[in-house]
Amino acid sequence: QGNFVNHKEDTIAAGFVQATYTGVENLKIVAGLRISKSKLRSTENEIMPKVSVLYNISNRWHTKYVYSTGFIHAPLVYNDGADGWVYNPQNMKFTQGTKLPQEVQTNEIQVGYNSNKLQASMTVFHIEMKNQFVWIGRTVPTAPAYLYTYINTESVKSIGLEADFKYFYDNSLSLYGNFTYQDSYYDSPYIVNSGGLRDAIYNVGDEIPNVPNTMYNLGINYNFMKDSMLNIHYRGYNGLYINQVHYKLQSFVDINYRYNNIFMKGLDFSFYGKNIFDNTELNDRDVFSSTEAGSNFGFSLEYTF
Repeated sequence: QGNFVNHKEDTIAAGFVQATYTGVENLKIVAGLRISKSKLRSTENEIMPKVSVLYNISNRWHTKYVYSTGFIHAPLVYNDGADGWVYNPQNMKFTQGTKLPQEVQTNEIQVGYNSNKLQASMTVFHIEMKNQFVWIGRTVPTAPAYLYTYINTESVKSIGLEADFKYFYDNSLSLYGNFTYQDSYYDSPYIVNSGGLRDAIYNVGDEIPNVPNTMYNLGINYNFMKDSMLNIHYRGYNGLYINQVHYKLQSFVDINYRYNNIFMKGLDFSFYGKNIFDNTELNDRDVFSSTEAGSNFGFSLEYTF
């Protein structure tokens, strides 16, 4: 028998306010605040401010700063407010989850350039997540007490740089892409808690597994005619950290071809291919490429009345 409290059964009251300031030439400030309160998860209010400052240096150059916060909740919570997964042998009931929210704070500084042919930007970002619950499970119940187990860290941080662009060669051909470098690490010990016993399995400054250091995207759009377009997209990542080993570059190529109004108006044809070169080198251990197992091809016909 189980006694679950699903997140859909929670009662949340929230309000949001926003103000925009444009009193200085070329300067725009947008500030917002969301206040949320959850009946089941917490007795405290969740305050989520967001500030965006945009300054146009010239007709083509701009700079922007964004500060935002948010909360991520575990899917299930305890009706008694405890953490982990608890089994009570006296009434043969168990509950799962945590009432603690995972708070996310983001800082971004961006410099951007816009012209008729080129749109480009470079962004430095810093992200911090607090109370990250990675796994919650049940230990073997021992009468008359009941135990719970969870794995979490109080702080995870990531700092990095992202560059992206979109270039319009002419009316038929355009290119786009982005590059991201990031360093993700534990800013507090990564704790295993089992029945009151606490052990750290990762220390402060240790790299977070299953997170790549660099990510790449590059795409080409080509319009053969008014209603026909081909997209070729390359994506990859490097430096994935698994079992204390950094793996080399993993890359995937996708294609998509679409023809609108192929035989009649409203009838559209599309053909797609995902991971067309079937890259599965890390398939058994890599949480990224495990979703890329094998190539995937298909087509569709759509008619719009």
